[in-house]
Amino acid sequence: MQYHFRIHKDQDGLWAECVELPGCMTQADSIPDLEKNMIEALSLYLDEPADSSIIFPLPRKKVSGKNIVAVPFFPNSRSTKY
Repeated sequence: MQYHFRIHKDQDGLWAECVELPGCMTQADSIPDLEKNMIEALSLYLDEPADSSIIFPLPRKKVSGKNIVAVPFFPNSRSTKY
């Protein structure tokens, strides 16, 4: 499964926000670091205890627009509920 991030560039560097998960954001000074940080941000955002009642939205099949990248996520029993 893949969630989608929109990448932004400003005077302070790069930052990205997950399209499907409000508040899931990260930043970095380089694209390679941003790629790593997006994976980490997604994993941390979706990490919930097995007994949690939080239900996260599934990623969209396709997201169009500029500066959109797909970031893989492999759920396990601790991270998401459907």
